[in-house]
Amino acid sequence: MRYLVFLRAINVSGKNIIKMKEFKSQLENIGFKDVVTYIQSGNIALTSDETQVEEKITTLLKDIYNYNIEVLVFSENRYKKIVAKVKELSVNEDKKSYYFSLYKGKKPIITFDKNHKEDTIKIYDDFIFLNLVGGAGKTKFTNNFLEK
Repeated sequence: MRYLVFLRAINVSGKNIIKMKEFKSQLENIGFKDVVTYIQSGNIALTSDETQVEEKITTLLKDIYNYNIEVLVFSENRYKKIVAKVKELSVNEDKKSYYFSLYKGKKPIITFDKNHKEDTIKIYDDFIFLNLVGGAGKTKFTNNFLEK
């Protein structure tokens, strides 16, 4: 099965550095196939017959780098469904105001200042859809806000 893997908080401001070319080889060494990385972003596509993709990558990061990094894994089919839903929600022609953020685990509860009513958030099973009317640079719904 094909999977998309997202490593959180790597290669940011000189922290949690991982050379993706080396990491690609390490992933192949533990049995993943057709591994493709995207620049130094921590975004990876790979093929595996196993279902414990997240656990294997989390262990690899801990054993080799001593990093305790959140690893999000989506089957390619699930990710395509998320993207299709985001496109469906993005009916406005001003596409630059629409964003989505992936998460795993329990559905988050988001509370925010009612004075920020022009921006909207909708929470789905594994992603958050945001309509940031003024754009990402002028919202209170920043990555830091969503991470909390």
